[in-house]
Amino acid sequence: MPLAQSPELIVFFVLGNGLLFLAVLIGFMRKGPVRWVKIASLLLLLNFAVGFSVHAGWEAGLKLVAVTAGSALAAVGLALHTWRHPVEKQFEPAGPDDCPSHARRALERWSRELEVLGFTIHSEHKTYWRLQGQRRLPFVRFFTHHSEPFWVEVHALADPKVAARMIVSDKSEGRAVLTCDRQADPELFRDLLTRIQRVPSASSCADMIDRHRELALTTEGSLHRRDDPVSGHLSLYRGWVQRLLASGQVRRVESGWVALAPARIPGMILRTYAAWFH
Repeated sequence: MPLAQSPELIVFFVLGNGLLFLAVLIGFMRKGPVRWVKIASLLLLLNFAVGFSVHAGWEAGLKLVAVTAGSALAAVGLALHTWRHPVEKQFEPAGPDDCPSHARRALERWSRELEVLGFTIHSEHKTYWRLQGQRRLPFVRFFTHHSEPFWVEVHALADPKVAARMIVSDKSEGRAVLTCDRQADPELFRDLLTRIQRVPSASSCADMIDRHRELALTTEGSLHRRDDPVSGHLSLYRGWVQRLLASGQVRRVESGWVALAPARIPGMILRTYAAWFH
């Protein structure tokens, strides 16, 4: 019996999609774009496409999927077109209250894990960049260790909701080794002096540090200890931006800001979606 002639199937289809949509909406608002929200979003799309195909035919269903996927790719492309980062990043002092509320539990949990491993809080800062014409204000807590030559950064952002960790080693002469649990900007670019690895977001701080130490010790360059991780971060960032400008991956668009080169945006879209379910 066609779907249009089966009221029971229609009710089941509508309720199922409604509940799934509600779960995705609540999860996104409370937790941000975490993995289960992304998976639920994909299930919602597939569920709707299958239901539509049963009702209107598979050819129409495939067209729907193509239009939806094309719209999603276009939206990401337009967002990347508005990406702006400062040529010279600046940090301003911050306090725990500047951390977005959704990230405070994760911030404190990771802080306790790092303290057990011998790390101490060095400082807390705010910085800024722009997307879609709006200023984004990340909160960053820096950690150092009395004997380890690398430092740890915990980043939190309110829009989109993000809480992430990054471990950084300065390998001298502009070289850097990064270990992160969420996709970071350096992953989207080609830079021979930046080596980056990503670990599952559920990794403990101890596991991340072990993975980072192994990579840092086997990467070209000599480890350079930074007693001030803030100045270390700014120095590595400054060199990274200059190399991106020299390679044509970004371009100056206005005083003090860089944007993605248009020809690089399609590749950025693919790399962004490649990490979507990480």
